[in-house]
Amino acid sequence: MISRLRMIGMAVLLMAGSCALMAQEKIDRIADELEAQGVDVSKVVNRDPKTRKVVSVIRSFEFRSKNGTYAKRLLKAFDEEAPNAVTETSDLEDDEEERTLIFKKGDKTMIYSIEVERNKPNPEVELNIIIKSGKVGAVINGLLDSLSEMLPDSMLLNLDRHLDLND
Repeated sequence: MISRLRMIGMAVLLMAGSCALMAQEKIDRIADELEAQGVDVSKVVNRDPKTRKVVSVIRSFEFRSKNGTYAKRLLKAFDEEAPNAVTETSDLEDDEEERTLIFKKGDKTMIYSIEVERNKPNPEVELNIIIKSGKVGAVINGLLDSLSEMLPDSMLLNLDRHLDLND
């Protein structure tokens, strides 16, 4: 029979692991909802040429948020999930708000970046999600080079500043 203390310890470990996995779940849920509603999304899947295993996925959304509804929901999700990120950046300007969150779980790196027009009734929103397995370095550098036209400059600068792309 498992002791009560051991059961509590296992429960705590399971909850901690599930919390880490759910850290960016709110942003992912909203992104999936946007995609299901027909918002234009650019998606790039990078596979290991030998194993065909997915090593990275990039999803980029650009849309106008009617009455700011999705813009507000996404910014709230970024606020709520920021304490779980290993890196958090934000830049607030007169006409634009930019945020980036970086999460790490084992060999997986998840990068979320958003740009929202400020003081507009129907703001333009750019949301970018990069999920990478394994080492970040060369593969992400190659992807960023090839996607530099699709990703906003702010995301590229944030990634350059906050990730060690040489590992």
